[in-house]
Parts: sequence; structure tokens; C-alpha cells
Amino acid sequence: FLSLIVFMYLSLYPKTKKIAVPIQASGEIDIVAKKYFSDIVRVKDSHFAIMNATADPDVDLAGGTKGGVIFPEFSFATDGMFSIMKILELIARSHKKLSDIENKTPRLYMAKNNVFCTLDQKGKIMRKLVEDSEGRQRQMIDGIKIFFDEYTWVLCIPDSEREIFHVNAEAKTRKRAEQLVREYSQKIKKYHG
Repeated sequence: FLSLIVFMYLSLYPKTKKIAVPIQASGEIDIVAKKYFSDIVRVKDSHFAIMNATADPDVDLAGGTKGGVIFPEFSFATDGMFSIMKILELIARSHKKLSDIENKTPRLYMAKNNVFCTLDQKGKIMRKLVEDSEGRQRQMIDGIKIFFDEYTWVLCIPDSEREIFHVNAEAKTRKRAEQLVREYSQKIKKYHG
């Protein structure tokens, strides 16, 4: 959903400088943004972090992975009614069916899993994941996101409330995304002991 909105927005507003999205948002967004020379700002996956990103005057759009979209020219927070109207406007102004737009968006595959982890082991596991990924490109915005190539990554996030680690992966094939989720789920189990 977020990839579609970003695609439509950038095709109608190609001079957009920055778009803010959560760390686990699809790399499809990066592919589209690169085409329009726009920057993607990655933030934590919280409504507060996404709202804070709109304080940057260069951020023209911010969206979450749970459906919320912020159009900073209207408001610093999500507004369901305005968002629906703006999305309908984007669709109408594109003069295309939503299915045609979806067919033009890049396609990557995501896999997810949750792994049990006691609260007292989360710090140790994060340290092990950081040590294990030494020398790889990574981002530590919310957990640790480890890149294997430009659009293949795994993201391990310790849940702030529950006794679980979220393991998300994205790749060019479903098989590779699922393989990364299995591999890192096993690492977390091993580190947990």
C-alpha cells in the first residue's frame, strides 16, 4: 500500500525532496524514489517517529507500514479523511486504474517471523547480532537491519513490550526472503540459549 502511494505521489510531484517511512518499509519505495531523485528518510516504526520526521521542511510525505499517511502541507499527523481524499486525488490525477499502477511498481518479497526471547536476553542477542554483522552495511534505527545487497536485507527488532524478537526480511525472491528469516530466527534461538 505504501509503495503504491509513494509511486503515485512521486509521479505527480517529481520534485519531492524527501519521504519519511519506517525502517521496515519495503525497498520498493527506495527503487521508486531513486527514479525521481528523492531521498528516503528511515525512522522507527512508531507514529510519533513518523510525525517527528515531518518537522523537516523537505519532507513532503510520510507514511507508516500500518496504513497511516501524513501529508505535511495539511497536517503534522495522520488524518484519515484527508488521506483518503488525497489518495483518491492521486489516483484520479494519474488517469490510470489502481491495478495498472500496481503493475508498474517494483516488486520485492517480504517474509516475517516472531521468535521467543526473554526480556533479560534481548541486549545480549542485539550485541551478538551487531558482532555477527561486522563489516556488512547495516542500519541501527530500530533493532538492526543488515543488508546483503541493495534490496536484500534482514531486520531484527526486539519487541519493547513482549518477549519476542521480530525478524523481517526482504529480497528479490520469496525463497531468499524466507531463507533469511529462517537463518536469523535460528541465530536468535542459538544466542538465546
